Amino acid sequence: MDVFSTASTVPETLRRVLIAGGDGRPELERAAALAESLARESASPGERAPAGDDLARLARDLRLAVFEADPLDGRGAGAVLALDAVTPFLDRPRRELARAVSALDAPPADTRYLVRLLERREHDKTLAYLESRRAEEPRNLFWTRQLAGLALAAGDSQAAVRAASRLRRPPFGMLASLADLIEGDAAFLRQDDEAAERLWAGCPLAVARARRAEALVRLDRRDEAISLMRHDLAERPWNIATLLRLHDVARGIDRATATLQCGLALLLYTFNKAADLDHTLAGLYRADLSFAPGARIVVLDNGSTDATPDVLAAWADRLGPGLFERVDLPVNIGAPAARNWLMRHRAAREAAWLAFLDDDADPPPEFIGRLAAAATAYPGAGVYGCRVVDAGNPSHIQSADLFLEPLPQVPGAPPFSRGFEISRAHLHALDMGRFDYLRPCASVTGCCHLFAATTLREVGDFDIRLSPSQYDDLDHDLRGLLKNRVPIYQGHLRVAHRKQTGSQGRPGGRHYAAGFANQFKLHQFHSSEEFETMARAAFDAAFRDACSKRAWLGER
Repeated sequence: MDVFSTASTVPETLRRVLIAGGDGRPELERAAALAESLARESASPGERAPAGDDLARLARDLRLAVFEADPLDGRGAGAVLALDAVTPFLDRPRRELARAVSALDAPPADTRYLVRLLERREHDKTLAYLESRRAEEPRNLFWTRQLAGLALAAGDSQAAVRAASRLRRPPFGMLASLADLIEGDAAFLRQDDEAAERLWAGCPLAVARARRAEALVRLDRRDEAISLMRHDLAERPWNIATLLRLHDVARGIDRATATLQCGLALLLYTFNKAADLDHTLAGLYRADLSFAPGARIVVLDNGSTDATPDVLAAWADRLGPGLFERVDLPVNIGAPAARNWLMRHRAAREAAWLAFLDDDADPPPEFIGRLAAAATAYPGAGVYGCRVVDAGNPSHIQSADLFLEPLPQVPGAPPFSRGFEISRAHLHALDMGRFDYLRPCASVTGCCHLFAATTLREVGDFDIRLSPSQYDDLDHDLRGLLKNRVPIYQGHLRVAHRKQTGSQGRPGGRHYAAGFANQFKLHQFHSSEEFETMARAAFDAAFRDACSKRAWLGER
């Protein structure tokens, strides 16, 4: 069923889910359930319903993708086996894997203690608990599955390989190809691309093929990567990540840089983060400013009481007045007001481009060239953002291309209910290269983003009601959508972020209340009709973009 075509018959509700994308299990389960529901609605008793048949096939393919997203989970395996029993569609290797997993995975009745350990993020303690339970129940695949998932998420390659090795021995010997998948993941995350490519080649799952293509790109075996991606797109034409990755690699967009003309103001604001700021300014010192001739750096100090003034003085001497300026305020006015102040700085008024960078971000040297390439490919956008990963564990994506999902108004619902949800595909998968693409979306992170000065001022100031921080960048992007200024996600730019909220961002932590309050306010800023207008602007732009790229690939 052709999803990304102007002649597509896929219902818009399902198309939106597929456009937002994601290889993680939650997104795929949602898409599969919706496709199944739509297929049932489309089928007429006693009549052939081609649309319903197509949707049923799509739902079946999505159920298979759910299984492959977590192939050691017996529930997902059982679901595809049930479908296969009615209408056989699995090849022999995947059918045998699903049967083995379904028989061997036995989740315990009570997992509350494990859930508490996971919520506390106590890796060593959780790992020890899982090891003890595996020893007690050596024939239960559940504990090995949990060990492998935890190890990969924590960046513990050795623990992941140990968990995978158990799949090569009784009673799990028939799952050796899934051991290849897990060991390949571990190798890729530790940047051993040759080992990852070799291991993934031994796994019959489509996810292994897609990941193997990413390893081949890193190894500069691009023709082989493109061939695998074409195979994957033919088998899974609904997968937006494969479509976007194939397009960008085939056209060399993943390598593209460009130059910003007519001036760039690099704007930072900070408060009591001297060490982080020093690290970030060192990164800017190493940046290739030839991508923005005449660029200026301006840092606003929000009344810091630590060593920040000394850090700024040292960098002012090192960079010189022709490149670096500082603004010193006596008090902390918060992030939105600081952004607005910087927008009015002389360096910003004289520049055609403004970029905001967090004081704890680590941009690579070519980051301006990457953002400029996005601006060149999509002129007139509301903002240009990037892929942000956790500096402490780079396999975790903090932010990528976000989409807005309006929530329907329910009669009798309490006042001040939530107006929307934000897509979370990036939170449900590790950074395996599948978010490395360029396209329109609803919002990008404010950690590192670029504006055309005229567009920024057209949309207006950052809202000081969202002080001291959090969600002012999201709010600005959403207001831009009301003016049809659609954000652009530059996934080929990867910025490491040293922010670690940890327990302070959870309920009871000192950062939680401010974030919750700002999120509450943001949901009341607009009507449900306006949220739908915003969502439609982003989804329509992303759909047109996908159709154009699908057509380009089809012509070749």
